[in-house]
Amino acid sequence: DTKTHLYRLTVHPDQKYSLQIDGDVKADRVALEDHWDVYAPRKIADPSDKKPADWVDEERIVDESHKKPENYDLIPRTIPDPEATQPEDWDAEADGDWEAPEVGNPEFEDWEPKMMANPAYKGEWKPSEIPNPEFKEDPTLAHYRIGGVGLDLWQVNSGSIFDDIVVTTDKAVADKYLG
Repeated sequence: DTKTHLYRLTVHPDQKYSLQIDGDVKADRVALEDHWDVYAPRKIADPSDKKPADWVDEERIVDESHKKPENYDLIPRTIPDPEATQPEDWDAEADGDWEAPEVGNPEFEDWEPKMMANPAYKGEWKPSEIPNPEFKEDPTLAHYRIGGVGLDLWQVNSGSIFDDIVVTTDKAVADKYLG
């Protein structure tokens, strides 16, 4: 998108925010803590909660009906290279018995058992949550004076333009920019 856009972020005194892009409402009175870590979490994992011994969290298991091919274990993965020849300067007394280098066996086919959905799978286990004793709501969170605006962005294409950044407590002033 190469067009310019007007973003409007309103932080309300009740710790909610609204977002408009080109006048279209994208978020309306959403709690700040739903999208930003402004507080310690309200709930935490219960440290005393333990995974039940019979909990099954393996999503896939080996299909026992899928059997290894007959004589599979008798077929070697590699064989001596049938085209290799002993070097002319090979000295058995000094170098030992010559052995051809190993190459992949064309008769060998890699085999792995098929996997299937585990009928006993219960899903990923997560401990229950308890209220966080460290959580403290701050009723003054959205009441700070704003002295500046910072943009932290990562862009792939150059050419982004930022202008007309307005910080105001007066809705009428902000509305003038919507044109």
